[in-house]
Amino acid sequence: ELTTMQERIALIRQTISGLLKTVAEALTALDKPEKIANASEQAKLLSASTLSGVAAKADVCVMTLAAVAKIPGDQAPDAQATALLQLLDLPKLDPQLSDAIKARGDKLRGLEAVAATTLDNARVLGRDNKLDDAVALLDGLLTRPELRNTLARATAVQEVDELKARLARRAALKDQLKAAIAKGDVAAGTSLAREMGLKYLPLSIESLPLGAEIWHEGKQIGVTPFVLDISAAERVD
Repeated sequence: ELTTMQERIALIRQTISGLLKTVAEALTALDKPEKIANASEQAKLLSASTLSGVAAKADVCVMTLAAVAKIPGDQAPDAQATALLQLLDLPKLDPQLSDAIKARGDKLRGLEAVAATTLDNARVLGRDNKLDDAVALLDGLLTRPELRNTLARATAVQEVDELKARLARRAALKDQLKAAIAKGDVAAGTSLAREMGLKYLPLSIESLPLGAEIWHEGKQIGVTPFVLDISAAERVD
């Protein structure tokens, strides 16, 4: 039994604070209906509280959670953000809940932006023929669980497969190019290099006798005969 008014006020504040925290946490679990349901049950129990102000706060929380439960958990983050921000129009919404809804809405929209930017950057790398880097970027996007429902991720699933197919094709062409260079077939080599998007043919390095060490940037990379991929920046006309 409470013996002082101060203790009663402290209990009221603690109860309301705990309830609002539970509801705020439920906002981050739109894909976990059981968590939202548990928060709603807690709010419903507190709706019968005789502590001053607690029942009213609990009723608002019940109403808020009922609206939250209607937001599909597998919806794109941007759509979830729009639905959440509409809750700000609910009557008698607690300022703490309002702040939590705004923060979660901003977070969800930020996830969509991150995924879209990652996809755009991967496309730039793909256009620059940096296929390995593009694939690594998209694989990173696809493995991040918080981005699984973004619109950009759905597109990335298809585009990463296309990039990997291009990588496999490029690897096959590279083998053909090395064979053409080894044979001295410049015409075939030039055609293959053009298809691969190369500005220059790789360098064919030979020696007599065979087996001379090849060093590049301070490291031994092989022995003759050897085909060396070298960038335009490293070449001297």
